[in-house]
Amino acid sequence: MVSARLLISLDQKAAPMPQSFGMYSKAPPSADNKMLENQSDSDHHHVYILLTRYPDTLSKAVSGLTWGYYSHVSIGFAPSDTFFSFTLKGFRIENPRKICLKKKDVPCVLYSLPVCEATYQYLRAHVDDYQQSSLKWRFNLLGLALSILHLPFVRRENHRFCSQFVAEALEQSNAIKFKKRASSMLPKDFKEIPELKLRFKGTLSDLVALTLALQAV
Repeated sequence: MVSARLLISLDQKAAPMPQSFGMYSKAPPSADNKMLENQSDSDHHHVYILLTRYPDTLSKAVSGLTWGYYSHVSIGFAPSDTFFSFTLKGFRIENPRKICLKKKDVPCVLYSLPVCEATYQYLRAHVDDYQQSSLKWRFNLLGLALSILHLPFVRRENHRFCSQFVAEALEQSNAIKFKKRASSMLPKDFKEIPELKLRFKGTLSDLVALTLALQAV
């Protein structure tokens, strides 16, 4: 039995990431495009933000130094299908189902963010760009360290860390306006964003199992 805490039924209409590139518009959406209060659920898409805590050394260091339980953040377009982020290996495509085969009982929390068509298209194109040029991207360890210390730093070309990558994507698409620079965002900060709706809290394996169960209904 899935013991995780399901807060709201996961949206099953989220589209999987396509295999081909260049299918989405990178035209910057206007700030008005994020206003969805008067639109029905069928009029917009959902973007998913996944916070996790892995048992590796970097994860433990980030959690300890930031006083935040979760140490990694990713962005995706389906509840437990594929997520995108940065690790020590650079830009990575993360598959929760494959991760669960290697790492058990990974704590996680899943948020959703409703966005309009223009913002959704921009975000998909933004991730496409990173995928096409994935070999040139490196993990921004220096930037992460300075961010943890609350010290300003110059944005390094072709270098990102996980929360910087996700925050930049959301801000550049006008999905969210942050109170501080994207380069200063840490994984723990995403728990404080009012626009994000909490959808699930538990372990990564429970999230995968629950999503599969809902898809089978």
